[in-house]
Amino acid sequence: MVVWMALLTIHEQARQASLQRINILDSPREERFDRIVRTAQRLFGVPIAYIGLLDTDRMWFKSSIGLAADEIGRDHAMGLMAIERNRLSVVSDTTGHERLSQHPWVKEDPYVRFFAGVPLHDREGNSVGVLGVMDFRVREFQEHEKESLMDLAAWCVQELYSRDVHKVEERQRSSETRMRALLNNVRDGIITISMHGLIESFNPAAESLFGYTVGEIKHQNFLQLFATPKIKITTQEILKTEPARLSSILGTGGEAVARRKDGSEFPVELSISDMWIGQYRMFTVIIRDITERKRSEKALQESERRYRELFENANDLIQSVGPSGEILYVNKAWRQTLGYEPHEMETLAIWDVLSATSRTRYVEVFQKVIQGQPVEEFEVVFLTRSGSEISLEGNMNGKFNSDGEFVSTQGIFRDITQRKRIEEMKSEFISIVSHELRTPLTSIHGSLGLLLGGVGGELSENAISMIKIANSNSERLVRLISDILDIEKIESGKMDFFMEMRPLMPLIHQSIAENEGYAKKYNVSMNLTRELPEVYVYVDGDRLIQVLNNLLSNAMKFSPKEGVVEIAVERFERYVRVSVSDKGPGIPEELRGRIFDRFTQAKSPEGRRKGGSGLGLSICKTITERLKGQLNFSTRLGEGTTFYFDLLAHKQPTP
Repeated sequence: MVVWMALLTIHEQARQASLQRINILDSPREERFDRIVRTAQRLFGVPIAYIGLLDTDRMWFKSSIGLAADEIGRDHAMGLMAIERNRLSVVSDTTGHERLSQHPWVKEDPYVRFFAGVPLHDREGNSVGVLGVMDFRVREFQEHEKESLMDLAAWCVQELYSRDVHKVEERQRSSETRMRALLNNVRDGIITISMHGLIESFNPAAESLFGYTVGEIKHQNFLQLFATPKIKITTQEILKTEPARLSSILGTGGEAVARRKDGSEFPVELSISDMWIGQYRMFTVIIRDITERKRSEKALQESERRYRELFENANDLIQSVGPSGEILYVNKAWRQTLGYEPHEMETLAIWDVLSATSRTRYVEVFQKVIQGQPVEEFEVVFLTRSGSEISLEGNMNGKFNSDGEFVSTQGIFRDITQRKRIEEMKSEFISIVSHELRTPLTSIHGSLGLLLGGVGGELSENAISMIKIANSNSERLVRLISDILDIEKIESGKMDFFMEMRPLMPLIHQSIAENEGYAKKYNVSMNLTRELPEVYVYVDGDRLIQVLNNLLSNAMKFSPKEGVVEIAVERFERYVRVSVSDKGPGIPEELRGRIFDRFTQAKSPEGRRKGGSGLGLSICKTITERLKGQLNFSTRLGEGTTFYFDLLAHKQPTP
């Protein structure tokens, strides 16, 4: 470690000595260095380019574009990384770089996102400075760009260490060679024109863009390369403009329509700047073909137009809301439903249209979305412009920028006001059915049972037959109404469950006992083949018996006369399985996929339906799932069917 520190000290001393020999620190600006920086800035299309020399405690800028200061502290010098590594350094995205992400120029103005730098070496290989370029956007640096930056750095080194005339001439020749190499290898067209607007040079990229050879186009009017009248005006203005006014025109990028030799036209982006060669004024034009970019922009605009039309004309209510609740966008359906005109949306916030009862819920959803959690199918009540309430059901998610910062919520809602009214009407109807229909039906059913029991005296055979039919039908109506009420409770979420730890076997024995009369009616018997007396389940006992009763009654209805319905209780790892099996005809293939759907009914082998509402199995499945279990079946035609449900098994709770 000591040896390494000593080597670093020796290297730093040698580097500082080399800087002293150059004797360039704090010297006035020089055109030869400014030209290099300008070339780098235009060539790579960056806002910042500089030549920095590393002193003991600072980096001093010999020449720069886009930097206000003449120097920066050594620890904050972004180019220090290239000098320390002693090689070309490229950082495509500074925000993700371990070292540069904390740099002041990255976290604060000017918010640098891209950096590339090449160290400037003296003759002994010491890094005395850096040629750097920076951009405000994330970008990739291609291989040919890296080579070009290193060529410019070599040009800069030559300028730093040239002194006598021979070296100046050699430097000039070398610079011209390097410049020519740069011009010949860049992808952008680079054209120089005289003060009279005549073309003096035309690089290979320009030849490829326009279809002219240098021999064909040299000394021709520059204006013939463009189809846009604006270019002619702009160029003429530049040619007539005094140097003092050039700063307002030069270096500002623009777009134009260029014309090839064959007459075809294409969009270009160009930058025009001036230079002086002795007493002669010249202009450099950098031209980039932006056909693909324009095509992409057009496709993007078309896509945005289609999406905006889709959103604007959608039947659903679509909204975009900012971080503070400001409404950024709503579609036509949103405005029409709530009764607002487009100009009224400018000052409206989401809190202005929320009912008092929905604000707490909306804030909860808003907070989840801000945290990156989309929310689906939540209900909210909005207020229309007239003050009436509308019920909406919708989804909401968040939009975030590239830095992960929350930008807005995107919500899609559907007006369910009418559906809510219908649900209320249905609930009222169910209530009427419950109180006004089931009560007298139960009374009628009971009275018919009493008559059959002989309370009213001896009846004729004909009367008994008729009363049996009436009694059976009234019983079916009572069951149907009970099933409909259960379905309504399930849909509205009003079916109550009183969960507790219960021993399983007493519940099964109770259900078997309750169905003895039903078994006699169908002339079948029930047989409990396997028991597990030590198993407990966490259930609502009444609801579990409701499921068992339905499965047992179904099995009896489809069993042959003198058949046996088997009930079994088995253990499967952490679960207990209760199964009810019959020896009936089995379930036809076409019914198996929808056996748990509402109003699905199987037929007897004779083709007759076995009665019932067709709601029982659907209710059973829902109840089983609410008990954290699963209901399923297995069946074979001509052999019978087994319905079974699995519940989590527990041991006897500790007193």
